[in-house]
Amino acid sequence: MTTFPFNDVEGLLADQDKEDLRRMAVLCNGVPGDYVEVGSMHGLSTCCICSGMSPDKRLRSYDVNHPTNQIAKNLTAAGFGNQVVLITGDFVETMSGSVPTPVGFAFIDHDHRLTTTVFAYGYLWPKLSKGGIMAFHDYRHPDYPEPTPFFDMLPHRRVLETGIIAFIKE
Repeated sequence: MTTFPFNDVEGLLADQDKEDLRRMAVLCNGVPGDYVEVGSMHGLSTCCICSGMSPDKRLRSYDVNHPTNQIAKNLTAAGFGNQVVLITGDFVETMSGSVPTPVGFAFIDHDHRLTTTVFAYGYLWPKLSKGGIMAFHDYRHPDYPEPTPFFDMLPHRRVLETGIIAFIKE
């Protein structure tokens, strides 16, 4: 079984990001709703989220091009294969009708464009339960500057501002 911090799973998360994802997943276990991830690549963030999820929760993972064999292999090796539903395709199209309601936790780490960030926020925030957390990766990253002004203007209470910015629904 692969164990946290999943160093053998390919991905672009710093150790602090991995721990933050696990902690947020734990915090949301008591919040009504399943979890949603937009952008998963090989499943590193998926594994980190699952490591903090209670067994009764499920994670829907949306990605434009899931490397299905690799992510399935990584999830199975980590013991999370039964907790994750992989949904492949343009998330703007595939999320319609397939996102659980309510959502207890959402993690967005997709193409880092402003238009898709605004879409993901606008689509998922209304479905987020009270006490739920919505987190975005690469906050203030110099290679992905577009979404930062959008995040900075959101009125919600922020719980993180490291490589991940996270908002709690009150």
